[in-house]
Amino acid sequence: MPKNMFKKSRMKAGHTQEKAAEMTGYSIREIQRFEAGTQFPPAESVLLMAEKYNSPELIRWYRGEMDPIGREFQPPVLNNVNTSLFARFCKYVEELDEASDATKLAAKIILNKNSADQCTEWEVEELMELFQEAVADIHQALDELQQTYMEFFGVRFHIEIMRRHREKMINRGYLVVENKKPVAAMVAEERAVYGQKNKAASAAR
Repeated sequence: MPKNMFKKSRMKAGHTQEKAAEMTGYSIREIQRFEAGTQFPPAESVLLMAEKYNSPELIRWYRGEMDPIGREFQPPVLNNVNTSLFARFCKYVEELDEASDATKLAAKIILNKNSADQCTEWEVEELMELFQEAVADIHQALDELQQTYMEFFGVRFHIEIMRRHREKMINRGYLVVENKKPVAAMVAEERAVYGQKNKAASAAR
């Protein structure tokens, strides 16, 4: 995807730079720098813009292109799928079913085993093929389904679903976390720090 993904997302949403600045709390000059590629916002601000622009593509672009960990561990962003949203949804559900079968076969091989060292050479090769289908394909299909859901319901829908899921995991005792600040609060703090750094740099000149 192009480096001016911020501009593309804003224009697709039908917002001017002035409106984008008003919605995000950034100045018009900062919005212009983001779109020109001379300044890059932190992840919290990318999420805020994706929400305000209702642009799931912006989230996936950031994770897959700008985040060094995401580039290695996220599935690729498919940019040549020209079918309807419903057709894509059905296709990804079908792929999840196929991957589920591979997962069951892999489970039979790793039964009562704790590492690859306990597998035969044949089992390792078989598991590599099965995990390619069961893990990589599931990851790709889930990522595409997530994109489809966000296109249909909006970015805010997915944020709310994940918030509820996180609360469920905490309530069940599977997840122990410290209290996290809302994205808007983190963005406000980041902007304050950024402004202080600019003032300090200007005073040093």
